[in-house]
Amino acid sequence: RVTCDAFAFWVSRLPEGSIPSYLRMDVRVGWQLTRRAELSVGGRNLTDARHPEFQSEDFVLAQQARRSAYVRLAWKF
Repeated sequence: RVTCDAFAFWVSRLPEGSIPSYLRMDVRVGWQLTRRAELSVGGRNLTDARHPEFQSEDFVLAQQARRSAYVRLAWKF
């Protein structure tokens, strides 16, 4: 009745905009409440509070990915 998903993503250094390499980890834990309902909680970008992912000539600053958390209730019908 409980599931756990863990994801790890490695991105090597990007020469465009001098973006350094980084490791991103996401985790999700789900509880099957009933046959039709599942409650889950999760977190994204757990290894860093923020890190640059993209930069172009049009942007002065690199786009930042931030750490986040979520709660989800899914109902199947």
